[in-house]
Amino acid sequence: MQEKKGKMNKVWPVVLCLLLAGGVFVFLLKVEKRQLAPYEKCKVVVAVTQVAAKTEITGDNLTKFFAVEERYLSDTPQAAYLKAEDLVGQYVLTGIDEGSVVTKSMLGALDEDRTDTVLLSVNMENLEHSVAGTLRVGDRIDIYTVMLDEEKEPIVEKVLGNVTIERSYTGAGAPILKEDDSSIAKYITIAVHKHEVETFYRALENRRIEIVKHL
Repeated sequence: MQEKKGKMNKVWPVVLCLLLAGGVFVFLLKVEKRQLAPYEKCKVVVAVTQVAAKTEITGDNLTKFFAVEERYLSDTPQAAYLKAEDLVGQYVLTGIDEGSVVTKSMLGALDEDRTDTVLLSVNMENLEHSVAGTLRVGDRIDIYTVMLDEEKEPIVEKVLGNVTIERSYTGAGAPILKEDDSSIAKYITIAVHKHEVETFYRALENRRIEIVKHL
């Protein structure tokens, strides 16, 4: 019995060493993977030229607008298209800038209520909230006005709801790509219904404008 216990006492240190070595190995693999992740690349669909909203993607014009390129995995949106042929038969819902990675939110079937849509340019200096600087192509927002009543109490009113950002520009007028997370948007172009244009400009008079960005 004592001989058996002696053997077990010799085996346990070996087992513990193996378990410890295995744990260290797994840890090192995870560390290496985290270090290499920013340098990993994948193939995604990219716009090779600017593509206008409401453009139908067909087999004939596919290569005119799009190509498959390698991009760093860390800079690639999760909803990016991996195969160019998956775009055929769909419509561009929002304008796509040259060099942008094409995501699934940019394409789809045309909504009937977008047929009367017009593009409206907005100077961000007219808008109050700091979220305005982070707006990118394809983002959807709600626009509110805030004014004070006679007792200085705020009156909040939604002016535009579920508005699509079609273009986003820096103060120098350079277009901001969707994956750019550092440039500050100073101007945007939004898609609104024709009858909402007058409502929006009237709201700019003597009121504060606030933006709520959809997540």
